[in-house]
Amino acid sequence: FVRSGLKAEIDQAVALAAHPVLKAIMLARVGRLDEGLKALRLEELSLFDLPELFYDPTFDPVRSDPRLVRVLESAGATAFHGRAQAERAEWAQAKGARP
Repeated sequence: FVRSGLKAEIDQAVALAAHPVLKAIMLARVGRLDEGLKALRLEELSLFDLPELFYDPTFDPVRSDPRLVRVLESAGATAFHGRAQAERAEWAQAKGARP
């Protein structure tokens, strides 16, 4: 969608995304990180959403953003997130790439 310039289609797909993490990922992947972070509301997240936040590289540019940090802290997931990032760094190093 992004490369094709189909802004209306992107907006429609985002509007139809009912799940907050899916919406955040979609927005982040089209370069709308601020909107994506606003879509992450703790009261709508479940335990099953957290691995997506931990491992999806889409969120790499905002890992230290206070809004994401607040969501992770509120979910009691800061330590888990830190371990996931250390694990991702180890995987990247094993592959010879940067995390």
